[in-house]
Amino acid sequence: MMRLVIPAFTTQRRQKDDLLSLLKRLALDWDVVVVGDDADAFLPCKGALTVTMDKKTLNRSPQEDLLPPFTTAIMAYLVGQGIIDTGENVMVLDGRKVPSSSKILDIARTRHADCGLPLLIGLAPTRDNPAQFDAYHLLATVTLMCNAGKDKAGKDFWQSRPFNFPWCEFGYGKCSPGALFHLPPLNVSGSSVELKYVEGPLPDDGILLEWVEPTKAARLLPFPDRQMQLPDLCGLAVTPGVTDLDCFAVKSPHGKTLFLAETLLCPGATVHMRPLQAMECDIACWTRGMFWRMGSFQMQRCTLFGHSFVGPFPMQEITKEPQVVTVLHPVENGGSADIIEPLLLESGLWEYDCDRQKRVSRETKEVLAGRQMFPDFCIPAPVLAIGTHSDFIHVETRLSSGEVAGIILEEELVQLGGLPCI
Repeated sequence: MMRLVIPAFTTQRRQKDDLLSLLKRLALDWDVVVVGDDADAFLPCKGALTVTMDKKTLNRSPQEDLLPPFTTAIMAYLVGQGIIDTGENVMVLDGRKVPSSSKILDIARTRHADCGLPLLIGLAPTRDNPAQFDAYHLLATVTLMCNAGKDKAGKDFWQSRPFNFPWCEFGYGKCSPGALFHLPPLNVSGSSVELKYVEGPLPDDGILLEWVEPTKAARLLPFPDRQMQLPDLCGLAVTPGVTDLDCFAVKSPHGKTLFLAETLLCPGATVHMRPLQAMECDIACWTRGMFWRMGSFQMQRCTLFGHSFVGPFPMQEITKEPQVVTVLHPVENGGSADIIEPLLLESGLWEYDCDRQKRVSRETKEVLAGRQMFPDFCIPAPVLAIGTHSDFIHVETRLSSGEVAGIILEEELVQLGGLPCI
């Protein structure tokens, strides 16, 4: 017989009466544990164990966007008191949201037993389907990154692969291969883009370009110190950005990784990388391809050329083709946006068709022409959950690894207190 743990921290008489009525109906099929600051109010229910806890001593955990209130704290107490075993599956039900019958609880118990997954949580359909939403971004930087390595001529340079460059527009359509040019920083107030032929000492800022052929250039990056230990660089930003060097890539024992100038990043920033050839000139070009979100993994800092960089962002193999690296910032409430595009979530239920410039079903490829064609989409309803103490503690890990099942709850269970935002 599965245990049913009910946090019953409520002062409303009607809620207490509804809960008492439910407990009387559950007496034969459930081993009930009622936890609350007035647990003695439920003593008339035969077979129910009452545990008194002061609500003020309980702390809400981040997991409670997915679980009934105080689930992890209550389970820790019950396990510590020996009332519940560490590996025992229990159902937790929010005592403020009592179903009209025990049928939904029986369905949830059966669903958990049949699904083969350790954890089950309550779900509710969204009021507004996010398939119709847009995403808003601020463009922090966009730069071109090419494969790179040490200069084959033996000079103290890193050198990028040649990339397309309009020398004729700067008046240098004809020049000797190997000639060097300086592109000053673009963040100097009032300055215009002016390419200067380099004679004498190399400049300390800006970008150093090598003339390869009339339509090709390569970026050179001087070693800052011949004695310093240099990383095994394999990619290099070749165009001006917010800094002289917005990003670079290095080889590591775990594969190729990307480092970005720290000044480009902020909480909620996202980093995107995509082959130049795949960049469509439409609404969908900015946030496709490889994707990283700040705060989603452990970051490190390093200093190079007097600038601070953060990473590593794990990368797939870089092709010979240049990559477009884009950094986007979230838009503050009420703020303006540089980019507005269809919202695409990791759920994979819909995608953006670049040719038709429409949202389409990922499964059928049909255009989502109206609400009747939107895919079903649910969000967590922290009303009911089944699992062990460990499952509740690690609910987010279980969720990311696909070890969580869901059950859509009846409307009366989720209408009280509203639902969490997407």
